[in-house]
Amino acid sequence: MQKMLTKISILTFSLCLFHGEIFSRDTSLLELHKEYFRTVNKAIRRAFHQISPHKKTLESTYARSTKISNTEEWRLEAEFNRKGDVVVTSCIDGGPTLLWDVKTGKILFSLLEDAPAEAHFNHDGTQVVVASGGAAKIFDVYTGKLIQILQDEHHIYSASFNQKGTLVLTLQGETAAAWDVATGSKISTVSGTGDDPYVVRFNPEGTQVVFGYCDGVAELYDVTTGTLIQTFNGKDWATFALLNQAGTLLFIGGYQATVWDVKTGNKVRVLVDDPKVKFIDSINFNHDETQIAVTCSDSSIRIFDVATGKLITFLYDNDRSLFVEFNKMGNQLLVEHDSPGVGVLWNLSSGSIAHLLDCQCDEILSGHFNREGTLLVLGCNNSTAKIFDVTSGELVYTLNANVAGRTTSK
Repeated sequence: MQKMLTKISILTFSLCLFHGEIFSRDTSLLELHKEYFRTVNKAIRRAFHQISPHKKTLESTYARSTKISNTEEWRLEAEFNRKGDVVVTSCIDGGPTLLWDVKTGKILFSLLEDAPAEAHFNHDGTQVVVASGGAAKIFDVYTGKLIQILQDEHHIYSASFNQKGTLVLTLQGETAAAWDVATGSKISTVSGTGDDPYVVRFNPEGTQVVFGYCDGVAELYDVTTGTLIQTFNGKDWATFALLNQAGTLLFIGGYQATVWDVKTGNKVRVLVDDPKVKFIDSINFNHDETQIAVTCSDSSIRIFDVATGKLITFLYDNDRSLFVEFNKMGNQLLVEHDSPGVGVLWNLSSGSIAHLLDCQCDEILSGHFNREGTLLVLGCNNSTAKIFDVTSGELVYTLNANVAGRTTSK
């Protein structure tokens, strides 16, 4: 365990050198430590999901070691199901995994107790898969009943459904696997050729998986056969990777934001290559994949036309945006400010900020709209998830994983 932590400490510090402008600013040692640990936190979650055999993840070890006071404060991720009537919250550092009634803000079911976990709904929102320990467990959303257990000899740190809901796709360290939901059996296992992939991402159908590495190389594999489909020889650090629905284009973020042709493996274009941008913080499609948003280390948000690569919208704020999501209509954009605990809702029609969403926490770990775009939920590092009204920007409910069944309305 100590060797693993030492490796993570060294590697994640190396990652910090490339995450923004840590050493280009005139900062005090305290400020440097703040930036370092904030970035290490995100790097651990994104890159080094190695698990100890004693129920705690390295994420858990890191999170607990950096807490100042309340050891019961968990780091939550949250999302809506498709219908928008249920929210799932999971704690990446050992708290409960819960299903919540959006209408009342009350707990419906407790799926797991005191276990590091990650949870995601299937496409129609009737099932949820929870990855924890050496298993991914599938539950019925409206009864809380356990439907299927996908058991593995290795720790499963992430699991998600394919679009049809027939497969669950899991990540175990440097390995990806596909599972049959009906039978619970593992169909295939895929591993990249490099060590320590920085990003592993499935396409929506779950038929392909891309591995991205620190040397700029990305590899695309067929999930069912494990066959290497294409190699993309970039010179950029591959920290984000997105395949479009058609499977024709691969978008990679690192020092630049680049577009690659899946069939030929050739670079199609560079979306962001600006000397002011030291790093790409996040990338994401709009609902119909006609546009892609790129958040950059210079505090800019750039939205491009996917087909042409033309810059459509340029937004600028004083703080960096560390994740990004469009609403279904494509007229609003949700981002997390670099400022602690602040979500930002942009109006894309006017190019202005519609609402600042203060979560009263140190870090926002996830952010999602409901399907109608009327509500959004933000997962926080203080055992809570916050549901906000999109129109007014008002807090609707605080879902507190520490207090079973109790919520705080505005």
